[in-house]
Amino acid sequence: MRGATDIWRFNLFRLALPVMLLAMMASARAMTIEVHGSQVFAAGPVIAEDFVRFRDIFNRGGIDTVVFVNSPGGDLYTAMTVARLIAARGYRTVTAGSCMSACSILFLGGRERQFSDAFRPNLTMIGIHGAHRRISKRIDPELQPQMFAFYKARMGAAFDASLINKALYDMDDTGAYLRIPDSIRNKRARVFHCKSGFMSRRDCTEFEGKDALNLGVITSSELVRLELPETFRVKARLFGRDLIESVLSSADYVVEFVDQVCRNERCKQSVTDWAVRPENRALALRRGDSGLAATSNRDSPMIAFVGALYACNFQRDQPPALCEVRVVNNTDVRFLYEESEAGHREALELLKPPAGKYFASEELGGAPLWADQLRTTRLQDMTPQAIDGVRTLATQELASLLKDALPPRVIDVWAGEFNAIPGSDTLLYGGNAFDDPKREAVYNQRFVDMLNLLAPDRKQTLVFYAKGRDNWMAVNAAVRARRAGYADVRWYRGGFDSWTAAKLPVAPIAIRAVIN
Repeated sequence: MRGATDIWRFNLFRLALPVMLLAMMASARAMTIEVHGSQVFAAGPVIAEDFVRFRDIFNRGGIDTVVFVNSPGGDLYTAMTVARLIAARGYRTVTAGSCMSACSILFLGGRERQFSDAFRPNLTMIGIHGAHRRISKRIDPELQPQMFAFYKARMGAAFDASLINKALYDMDDTGAYLRIPDSIRNKRARVFHCKSGFMSRRDCTEFEGKDALNLGVITSSELVRLELPETFRVKARLFGRDLIESVLSSADYVVEFVDQVCRNERCKQSVTDWAVRPENRALALRRGDSGLAATSNRDSPMIAFVGALYACNFQRDQPPALCEVRVVNNTDVRFLYEESEAGHREALELLKPPAGKYFASEELGGAPLWADQLRTTRLQDMTPQAIDGVRTLATQELASLLKDALPPRVIDVWAGEFNAIPGSDTLLYGGNAFDDPKREAVYNQRFVDMLNLLAPDRKQTLVFYAKGRDNWMAVNAAVRARRAGYADVRWYRGGFDSWTAAKLPVAPIAIRAVIN
């Protein structure tokens, strides 16, 4: 949530939906708002101009319900003013899917508030956190008291001051949330708080006995049966592309692929069974091998994609391997890898080192000390200017290296866009670190295993990058690589933000490795 002049920023909820996957679900445009009968449907991020649009719609009359569809939140002032309009008119509010950040304020404006059945139970939730600023992403404690007062007024006698204080103030970054799930359909769902968007679910704090109803977030345990208008229905997509290129039929698919990937009847039967399992499902194959891994009944095509890839990378009783997803639902997705390879070749041909050395202030900020330790918390924070034993690259330098006859291996550990720096490979979740020694040891081994496959020559120049100078994921990855014995590890501090600020070409992302 942000102040009146802020722009919404999306953060990952790691292992449930990575930063890339969430970023692909929304854009920075205004809310999509439509009126259908007596219901107003609104989806997407909230911006300042949305106040006038809501006001004008409400003034027409005939409205009794406002439905919020997968909104990540946005402008705090707009949310407050629109929520007060909703409250003054006594409208009912309904959430379809997730209603996060400033959207929770809009939702709490309703006199009656309910969950709907439009999306799966574990995709239906209210998310509350404190305000932050657009540019600096700094948590803004000055704005929290008015939010506290609003939640207190709307939740009434059920208001839990300690819980709301935790949501508003206990934040390492803007990805921190108190998540209040749909426990009507999923009785085992728990209210939980993650103080960082980079925390895994297991590290978050659960609150036994708390739910949306007894916290005063919803006013009824009755689920709203909701048919979403066409505009608001979520299409099956991967990396910005609709899944419309279907394979033939399940039987034809098995005939075409099973002989390529299976060496025994058990494998063939598993593929046959997978082909008729519930969506969302995905099938991944090991590169240069006959092994495979499958997932099914996941919350989205992208989650199925990542799950199958991870299961394939680290199969039981098999050495780690790079993998490619072949099919998601009934769509042959090999074209994703083909387009990515062609796009990287084209982008590298077009690449010309820029005249300037630095972009997007990549050389500024950060402590004047050398960093050589892993960061386990506050991964969205200003990075140091240097890492012990690792050379920091400027945008111009990286662009020049990529044009060399022997270019470096470049590894993206952020994966927050559809695109990547040309010539780079993506190591999804490759910038994490853990305080628990056992988890850290397991993760580090998986990191080294995948890095050995992506960059087998330990003498070759190896470059890591993430989103930008305020993201520690590439720092962690560079430190790990240096400790693993790579001779020439470098860090592109400006990351994707500086690369695109320099207007340099990018290429479609393709993922073959996931670690956790």
